[in-house]
Amino acid sequence: MRTSEQVGKSIISQAYIGLIISLIVICVMCFSSEVFLFAIINGVIAGKLTSLFLLFYWRGKGGSFFVIALISPLIAIVMTSLPNFISLFQLVSAYFLGASALLMFYGLTDKK
Repeated sequence: MRTSEQVGKSIISQAYIGLIISLIVICVMCFSSEVFLFAIINGVIAGKLTSLFLLFYWRGKGGSFFVIALISPLIAIVMTSLPNFISLFQLVSAYFLGASALLMFYGLTDKK
């Protein structure tokens, strides 16, 4: 069984894949449909907050950070005005973009 720190390092090492896929999906969605900028901004912020709380959890700061990280996407969905499915899809894609970007940045700066 792997420890939470090992799982975190594994996810961080693969974050660039999520960043590339999320960026491609967001670009396609923005060029093919209406852009919901507020949904994209909220998604990126929620993704970065989730990654930040997961980093705290992986560093052994307490299990409450894991619970907060799980609640962050739900709060983003509830707090964002989502008039249709496209806006929800943009929110979710931006969420993964923000999470992947922060984890990739952390992985690049944490190399020892």
